[in-house]
Amino acid sequence: AAAPTSGFPKAGGPYSAAYPVVWESKDGEKVRVTAGARTFQPGPAKVKVETGDAFSGAATVTYAGAAAVVADRAGPAGVLLTAEHGARFPPQATAVEPAALEVVAVRADGAQVQVAAPLSAFKLAPGPGAVWLTRANGVQAQFPFQTAAALLGGGGVLLSAPNGFSFPADSLYVRQEQAEAHAEQAAAGKGRAAGGGL
Repeated sequence: AAAPTSGFPKAGGPYSAAYPVVWESKDGEKVRVTAGARTFQPGPAKVKVETGDAFSGAATVTYAGAAAVVADRAGPAGVLLTAEHGARFPPQATAVEPAALEVVAVRADGAQVQVAAPLSAFKLAPGPGAVWLTRANGVQAQFPFQTAAALLGGGGVLLSAPNGFSFPADSLYVRQEQAEAHAEQAAAGKGRAAGGGL
């Protein structure tokens, strides 16, 4: 289902950068996270996993699937993440940070999208920049944004498109990593050009 276009921006939040782990399987294959059903995109996808072990720090894990679960004896409603074949979640996992951030609403004219994250989790703020956007049909494409600003009350991040651009109505997730890498490569290329090809 696409992000809603009416009632923009959508009331909600406060949104978090990382979501708490309430259960982990003994073999490390699965973790249960307290989060909304659409917080994590369908796998395979990567997440950053924080642990209670001060020596281990955080780990990046690829998960194969993300399934919504209802409240039961194991914990509150949330999402069950299953690691990709051969991968494992680290022991003592305490929180999971999605690499792709959920789009909770798209303005009717496509000029803005509301992203379910605090501004501190949006590394490309304040803009301008570009994000990789996943649409309802699974297609991913890079989209520019002019500004990234926090909504009051922890209501997420508001991305505004530059003049002449618009975000698709069926936007589901935005991802920063690859866009950051492209920005760094472009900066490095400009530096080489300015330095006479050094």
